Amino acid sequence: MMTLAPVHPDDYPTILTWLTAPGRLVQSRHAGAVPTLERQYQYVASLPMGARYLRIHDDGQFVGVATLMPTWYGFDIGLLIGTPNQGTGTRALRAIMDEHQTVRITVGCAASHGAMRRVCEKAGLAPLDSEPIVRYGREGR
Repeated sequence: MMTLAPVHPDDYPTILTWLTAPGRLVQSRHAGAVPTLERQYQYVASLPMGARYLRIHDDGQFVGVATLMPTWYGFDIGLLIGTPNQGTGTRALRAIMDEHQTVRITVGCAASHGAMRRVCEKAGLAPLDSEPIVRYGREGR
């Protein structure tokens, strides 16, 4: 079962260990950056008012993080999942969408990032624009 919970400073060491696993940030816009505890604090401090930084667990196991950035229409979601080809990203995105059914949601990914594009499409989001960043979205209900 996929669960979402706010990230707390006590979670930073777990997230940092997870982020520094070999190959973790290869497809991320943060590729090449070296995750540190200080950068984790800086990232959270840089989030705008109303943003949500969530830890994601699948059957109790930590599998990733998501950032929900407030927009005038709802949320733009940043998703970082570390278990490729297992449906985890799709289940995580659906869990976020289920929790925020009444607002419009968008997700952006590099046009070359086929895995994230498939996650968006399997979760039921439609492409809104194209290269170099593809935005997927869904209207609120």
